[in-house]
Amino acid sequence: MTENFYPNTGNLWVIEMINYNTGYICDDCRRIFRTTDGGSNWLAITPPEIHNYTAIDWYDINNGVLGAGSGYSARTTNGGQSWLIKNAGGASVRNMKMTQPDTILCVQAFGYILKYAYGSDIGFTEWKNEVPKNFFLKQNYPNPLN
Repeated sequence: MTENFYPNTGNLWVIEMINYNTGYICDDCRRIFRTTDGGSNWLAITPPEIHNYTAIDWYDINNGVLGAGSGYSARTTNGGQSWLIKNAGGASVRNMKMTQPDTILCVQAFGYILKYAYGSDIGFTEWKNEVPKNFFLKQNYPNPLN
């Protein structure tokens, strides 16, 4: 096992690997890091102007989403060079998932499940007390149980 320490004053919250080499980490001090060599090196990428990051997910190398404890979320379509910020209703974002480059599911504190489709006028839609119709599990490499 190789240990790679990156000087960090905040708490690292989430790691999201989108393939064997490329992955992202977010922390609670407004920083996002990307690796393109399987985690041997991590480089900071430009973060949006929200703080206390709690969730991150990437559909591919260009399309990603970031959630914050403040209830805000941000989306990038250019690998983190710029971000579109959205207020997700004020409740802390617990987890986010991009199901398509323009569709995001968001779980927030107090039991909120939200869906947002960019490019449409529906915005965030609350799904309280509904059971999802389907779901999709991706490969969790290198989990030997998959």
